[in-house]
Amino acid sequence: FEGSESHSFGFACAPSLSPAPTLSVAPSLAPTVFKSSAPTEDLCPGKTTVRVNVNTDDYPGETSWSLIDDCTGLVLESMPSDTEYDEHVTEYRVTFCLDYSQWTFTIEDSGDDGMCCDSGEGSYSVLVNGGEVASGGEF
Repeated sequence: FEGSESHSFGFACAPSLSPAPTLSVAPSLAPTVFKSSAPTEDLCPGKTTVRVNVNTDDYPGETSWSLIDDCTGLVLESMPSDTEYDEHVTEYRVTFCLDYSQWTFTIEDSGDDGMCCDSGEGSYSVLVNGGEVASGGEF
């Protein structure tokens, strides 16, 4: 639908040799949130580093996103609108240390006008192990 954009990236899902275990509680990822500046060294030895960068536009409360593990169906993280992004024209960075998998990142703008360019110069990018796998702002 309008006002959103999705990107899939990562590694192939491992074939299932036996029925998948049932999870009673979703795992806690405890993301590290940085405003403006973030360390660039490898924060996740032995795991996949996934970083979501969001540069807010003039209406930051309209921006929301989710990161879903395509192999398990679990929502790894969700940033609903009006929860975190409260400063306009500000860079936010969230870093996750994840097991190898395939993910889908979806970003939405509840105003249906994207993050750029009518309401500021907002943008986003997603990096996996330092390499950009998704970016944009006009959607």
